Amino acid sequence: MTKKASEILLRIWILTFSVGITKLGPIPIKTLIFALFSVASIYLLAKKNRIIVKQGPGLLVLFFWLIVATNIGFFNGFNYSTVSQSSSLLATFMIVIFSFLLHKNGLLNAENIKNSIYLSAALGAIIKISLGLGVVFGFLSAENIDDLMQNYIGSTSFQADAFGGFMGLLPRIGNAGDLFNLVVFLFYIKKNSGARVALAWALMLVFVLVTYSRYLILLFVIATLYATGSNIKEKSKAVMVATALIALAVTIHYTEADVIFAEFEERFTGYTQNQSDQIREEQKLVLLRSFGDSPIFGAGLGGYERNYIRSPSNLWQYEMEYLSLLMQLGVLGFILIVANFVLYVFRMLTGYDKIYFVPMAISMIFWIGTPVQSSIFSGTQSAVILLSIFFLSRKIAIRESDPGRRTIQPYTSESSLCST
Repeated sequence: MTKKASEILLRIWILTFSVGITKLGPIPIKTLIFALFSVASIYLLAKKNRIIVKQGPGLLVLFFWLIVATNIGFFNGFNYSTVSQSSSLLATFMIVIFSFLLHKNGLLNAENIKNSIYLSAALGAIIKISLGLGVVFGFLSAENIDDLMQNYIGSTSFQADAFGGFMGLLPRIGNAGDLFNLVVFLFYIKKNSGARVALAWALMLVFVLVTYSRYLILLFVIATLYATGSNIKEKSKAVMVATALIALAVTIHYTEADVIFAEFEERFTGYTQNQSDQIREEQKLVLLRSFGDSPIFGAGLGGYERNYIRSPSNLWQYEMEYLSLLMQLGVLGFILIVANFVLYVFRMLTGYDKIYFVPMAISMIFWIGTPVQSSIFSGTQSAVILLSIFFLSRKIAIRESDPGRRTIQPYTSESSLCST
């Protein structure tokens, strides 16, 4: 019963990312789900006589230095901000580590988790597109959406701009977790074929135009090139290319092509681009100066530049996240926490299905590259992306349990056995 409960809790937690729920009114719903999942995970693992544990010493170092960095943050007077960032990192690490442990010990059904990931990504795209269309047709306003998502649903990073999207025709609606949808899309187009791929591609095209992030546009182009180039002879790829060409022809028919090109040129090289780059350049100078004050041990978790706050809800959060983490953790902490966790994730990806190597590799590059100019590593968005990469790339072992019947079992490795 506990095994099923932990799996259900994890699936519900994943589904909260369809709209970016962190709380419902005053109830911290995502934190409660995480806490219950953690308790169930500890109970399940404690019941086993032998458990598979990988990279145990590295994890001990990671959590030890997380405690050290937290205390440095308190010592430097960041207090509430220290609690905020420490909690965010702890939740991110624990949900990933517990999920990996449960899977490696045969306590999670990987297929069920996969289904929840695909469902959450699809619902998230549909919900954001629906909200955008609601604004276009006058059923909603950007202010309504912001008020609903930030004050009631609790998605503090959720932002809506009335008509700040593609060519001013669409509202711009999105948050930091939108990379999750692109990662799932990569695996989906490898897994499926035909009309499903064409429909998914069209859905993600509209989704990307609604979010209108330069970074997501670039990643969508990469995903499209991968899908069409991996095997152009497949019917699914041909259908997707045909759909793309039809969509492009219709768009050009109703809108001057040079206007579209000018729009994207402005988005990537114009005023909007310069404004974003200027903000990041300011962050670079401010964070480097603060890093220079304590390059080895850093300012501590929760650390921020008091005269340069970017997020009133998360004072420690900056777009140039790696640089901010370097300032907060110092060189030593950055290696023992950030680099250590990245290495742990890489090592845990063994046992993947070979056909998913390319989407897995591209997704990991997306995840590692995003914090260079965006904030994602320290939030639970990072966790759901990692769970997506892990579970969607898993190898499923097929065994014959009865004559004529095939039972799907989660693949597990039998290496690194240790007793509890």
